[in-house]
Amino acid sequence: MGTDPNMVRVEELSKPTPIHLIGDSHILGFKNLLCRDSYTGREYTTAIRYLTGFSAGNFYERGTLGPVLVQALEYEGLLSNGRATHLGVDAMDIAVAYASGAPQVAPLIVVSVGDIDMRRDVLRKFLTDYDLVLPFANDYPTTGKPPLPYDVAYAFVQELLEPIVAGAKLMHDIGLVRTYLHTVPPPTLNVPLFRKIHSFDCPTATRYKVAAMCNHFLAQRCQELGLPLIDLWPQVTEQGYVQKQFELDGVHLSREANLLSLQILIDHALNNTPAICNVERYRLLHQMATGRTDHVYDISAIGRQYGALPAPITPSAPAAPAVAPAAAAPAVAALPPHIRVRRLLGRAKRYAFRVAKGAKARVVGSPTVAPAVPPAPARPTLEEVLPYASAYASSYSSPTEPPVEPAAAPKLSVVSAAAPIASAKPSPAPARSASGENVFAAAARQFQQEWICSLPLGREVVERWVSELDYQLSVANQHARLDWAGNRMEPYSLEIRSAEPTQTLLDDLCDYFDSDRFRGFFQDCFGCDVTFLNFRSFMSKPHASKGAGPQSWHHDGCPPGVFRALVYLTDVDADSGPFEYVDGNKERQTVTGPAGTFVMFDANRLLHRGSPPKGKERKVLDIVIAPRVEGQPFRVLWSGMNNWPGDPFQYSVTGMKAGPMLTTDELSLKPEVPTIRATETAKAA
Repeated sequence: MGTDPNMVRVEELSKPTPIHLIGDSHILGFKNLLCRDSYTGREYTTAIRYLTGFSAGNFYERGTLGPVLVQALEYEGLLSNGRATHLGVDAMDIAVAYASGAPQVAPLIVVSVGDIDMRRDVLRKFLTDYDLVLPFANDYPTTGKPPLPYDVAYAFVQELLEPIVAGAKLMHDIGLVRTYLHTVPPPTLNVPLFRKIHSFDCPTATRYKVAAMCNHFLAQRCQELGLPLIDLWPQVTEQGYVQKQFELDGVHLSREANLLSLQILIDHALNNTPAICNVERYRLLHQMATGRTDHVYDISAIGRQYGALPAPITPSAPAAPAVAPAAAAPAVAALPPHIRVRRLLGRAKRYAFRVAKGAKARVVGSPTVAPAVPPAPARPTLEEVLPYASAYASSYSSPTEPPVEPAAAPKLSVVSAAAPIASAKPSPAPARSASGENVFAAAARQFQQEWICSLPLGREVVERWVSELDYQLSVANQHARLDWAGNRMEPYSLEIRSAEPTQTLLDDLCDYFDSDRFRGFFQDCFGCDVTFLNFRSFMSKPHASKGAGPQSWHHDGCPPGVFRALVYLTDVDADSGPFEYVDGNKERQTVTGPAGTFVMFDANRLLHRGSPPKGKERKVLDIVIAPRVEGQPFRVLWSGMNNWPGDPFQYSVTGMKAGPMLTTDELSLKPEVPTIRATETAKAA
């Protein structure tokens, strides 16, 4: 049957990334859109789920997502049994994920809600007979009607729209971290049309003031909670009012405006990827590689832990107000109106002026938070599994010096060897340290005790590597991908340069680190074979600033089971920007050494940085080390300024290079069902 020449054949043309739009009628104009972004060339398709009359109260009800929203998320396959579907690792989840061939990372979701609340409740009930005076710069004149106190109007908007940000925050908490809210659209300028649609009058200037107040509230709360917000107003308005070409029917915006919304969404998503890591699937990878199911050293438990939706409150229980959790603003509806206005007067005024001070941004994201120096971790015995890594902190998140005093002398020293480590396979007999101990065994023991160790690779081998590197690239992310956690598309420093490796170098690195001695070393350190999820080379020029990116103090956001390593390609002393870290005693340590020094460390436990060079340039290799399962080859992958894929089993490698050479645009590994592995491990024991 398959050989019939007259049979119709089907070929896959592309695999576009879906963008899910859920909410009120403003998503209808996004139906069946197919677009491509100019930076990555990736294609996107829109999938809409229109919820008739969807308002703030339907979004978040009594401490959980509203039933109508939950049904929509389940229908689109985004939610399953109260959890984000892409985080599932049971047998059915794994089978579906592998069959689809799509990376299991947080989907792109836009929720459109709030416009009905504004037009139905705020305008009709409050502002048909009143004007509104905004306490921040705007283009709207007074109407001659009595002004309603801004504090009263703002308090009502806060009460009305708080469920929107509370619901979006809950969606992020359960793992849907690419959920975007959208600002309410600019109202129509056609007064007769507005009257016909809504059956009441309200001056154009007043309608725009109310919309601006609602959007200022959403922007402020989203910024406080670290939620992304799509603000289309700068693109579709002129002098504060909607441009005619973007208005459709008196309520909705045109298709051209919808494309601008998608442009803002995709641009933000490509530039903000640290939180997309699928923690559950990285845990599964580590479990497959090591055979261990305990997560006692998984320090991601300290931070983001994606969970399930809270159970709905039963009808017999007292109804809670539909507002955000404790961190959000308190409910204003719990007090009588006259007391509410009196108590909110001072607070709302201060709140409004804080809103006015903030610059209007296209997309509001999470503010940068400086991480605190971590407490000294419990040290495992040699028989215990080495730690998983944190998956919630954003890389390079602290621009300040750590509150520690530098130690009198470096604590970490390169384990001395009788001879440099050679690159050939099979490797010669292991070199011995001064005490007679194998240098690899000594380094593995040091890593298990201190979460950092070093080895001397020798000057000759790194001179061969550095001769293959030409530092012509900036540190802009030229391979930005939605399924990779990586840097932004703009360079974070002008003093740091990067290089594209040659295929010769990648193959050489692959041969070198896949030698018998290194395989044994990684087994001793991690309890499994490894692969290099990413390899990058940096040249840091001398400069006087405190440093940006990896030259500022930070913890990495490595997924569970992922560690970092550096190789000095040049001699590094105090003037060449040595690697620094804070040890378990909260003392700052400095790692200097000759060219060929290999330093491996837990980048989540140890506060660290590559200090800014003062007098000499520094060249290093930066390596991301991940568990490798049986059947998966050792690979040295160059993915530009990316760090690691969001899903370790399925990810794009378009435009990237590797040793051995890549032969496909995607890498795919079929994950093993955890229950099967656990049974086999038990039988083996």
